[in-house]
Amino acid sequence: MKTVLKKVGVVLVLITLVTLIVGKFAFPLVVNRFITMEASYVEYPVETMIMEADIIFLGQVAAVSETRWNQENGQYWNDGLPYHEVTLSVIRPIAGELEDEVRLTIIGNNPLDKEFVLESNHALKANDEIVIFARDTEFTWREPKRIPAIMFMGSPNTSILAKGEDGLYYSVNGDSYSLDDLINEVKQ
Repeated sequence: MKTVLKKVGVVLVLITLVTLIVGKFAFPLVVNRFITMEASYVEYPVETMIMEADIIFLGQVAAVSETRWNQENGQYWNDGLPYHEVTLSVIRPIAGELEDEVRLTIIGNNPLDKEFVLESNHALKANDEIVIFARDTEFTWREPKRIPAIMFMGSPNTSILAKGEDGLYYSVNGDSYSLDDLINEVKQ
């Protein structure tokens, strides 16, 4: 009986040691896959964005990039920040100087990415027609410390007006604007 108990004890000790050894090496791998971050955005009223946005334009979403991290190779790093880009074809410039295509940098995951790290607060997809309120600014980067970027004026979902079936452009809270009225407000 004592021999059986000794054998069971030895097996339990071996299982515990193997678990501890495997855990020591596997835990960092698991932890890196479950990073938690939080960001907050300012939500400006449309009237404020009309007056203060550096760039306003009617555009069509051409592409939404995969999530990357803010360094040249786009790979995860400890002090990094996830981001993605939305490429838009400019249909009609309203304010600011624009090329035919604009790339917006958005902090957070592409909403379609399966591994959620930081919510980007939008649901834009190819062919969406939207009015964008943006700012010409800088984005935190690993080296150099900042790079030029065009970013939403505030929260991604409140910095756009989405085209409705009736041809009007709607804010996230349901306010509607005709494109002509919006352009006239910007010119004032």
